[in-house]
Formats: sequence, C-alpha cells, structure tokens
Amino acid sequence: MATPRKKLLAEMTAAATILTLGEVSLGEVPRPRVYVAAFAVYLALAFVADVGGADGARFAVTFGGLTLIGVALSRLEVWPKVVEAIGGASAPLPEVTETEAEGA
Repeated sequence: MATPRKKLLAEMTAAATILTLGEVSLGEVPRPRVYVAAFAVYLALAFVADVGGADGARFAVTFGGLTLIGVALSRLEVWPKVVEAIGGASAPLPEVTETEAEGA
C-alpha cells in the first residue's frame, strides 16, 4: 500500500509533467518559475502529511489530488496538442449519407 508521502510524490510528478507538456506544446522551453507554485503547494502538503498524523496525511493527499486537477484544468487548452503529439493526427470521421442512415 502506498504511503501518503509516495502518493504526494506521484501527484507532484504528475503536476510537473502536465506543466512541462503544457509549455512544450506551446513551443516554449519551460522556465523554473512555471513550477514554483506547484512545488510550494506540494512542499506544504508534505509537511502537513508528516506532522498532522493520519488525518493530516489524508487531508494532504486529498488536497494534493485537487491541486493536480486544478493544474490539469489550467492547461486545458493544450490537451488536444498533447494528444495529437502522442498519438498522431486522428483520421477524419467518415460522413454518413441520408440513405445509409435510413438503411441502418
């Protein structure tokens, strides 16, 4: 079973990956200031998880997950570019004529 520290580390790594992909997909080299806010939040959450006992650890992991969702939503405009870069361009959908639709 994963410890709260491992869960927070996984969430922080995912957030850093999302931030990096967001910058790269825009054609920019990621600067360190892109990561400062996310790392500061996860550092504070790690402190809460270590000092706060079981309840503090549960709060830290939950809030870390919400932070990760926030990071992902903040980079929402680049997700299509990331998917295209990973999977290549998608093929266009075939058009269905009215006669084909009626026969189905």
